[in-house]
Amino acid sequence: MSRLALCSFLLVAPFAVVGAAPCSAQPASPDPREVDTTESVAAEEAALNARTPAPMLSHPVHDIAGVSGDLAALVGERSGLLVGASLALGLRFYGVEVFGLMRAYGGTLIGGASEGHGVGIMWSAAMFGFAAGPFHLAAGPSLDLAWGCSDANASSGCYSGGPLAGMDGRVSIQLEHLTITLDVHPTFYRTSTVTAMILGFGWALD
Repeated sequence: MSRLALCSFLLVAPFAVVGAAPCSAQPASPDPREVDTTESVAAEEAALNARTPAPMLSHPVHDIAGVSGDLAALVGERSGLLVGASLALGLRFYGVEVFGLMRAYGGTLIGGASEGHGVGIMWSAAMFGFAAGPFHLAAGPSLDLAWGCSDANASSGCYSGGPLAGMDGRVSIQLEHLTITLDVHPTFYRTSTVTAMILGFGWALD
């Protein structure tokens, strides 16, 4: 081999050896630290999910409890102005409402021969209705009592006696705990009907 060829071989051989790829290349194994980190994150998520309580389902049955202050006007053959309070107690389930409605009022009669006479009223109604959002609608029969001036004839304009049959119809709006109610309450008195229009503002505990 000539001296020129030997020199060329010595210059090229190191670069060829360094750049050569291994005969059997093996895929790089994953870093054990990365595997440990992934498993740790998965374990922490599983533990967090185990500690998180399942959501509670809302109970379908709720209590009805409320009080209100009322203003009432008697209209018809017996007229008068009354003030008082009412109490509602019952249950609501799946939007259906069943409750008792008790009222106690006092006031004065207006017009006719009994004008200026005092009158007291107690009404107890069994109400059945339903609720849709803040709106409530209910109606039911009532057992009524009234006392005041006693009349010997139907033309005196007095309103007294009992027990008397009546009815109650109610529309109400409930905004959080505040309630606004409007009731129509006819009472069958002798041969006529005494009807009360009632506006109430109250507080619901449910």
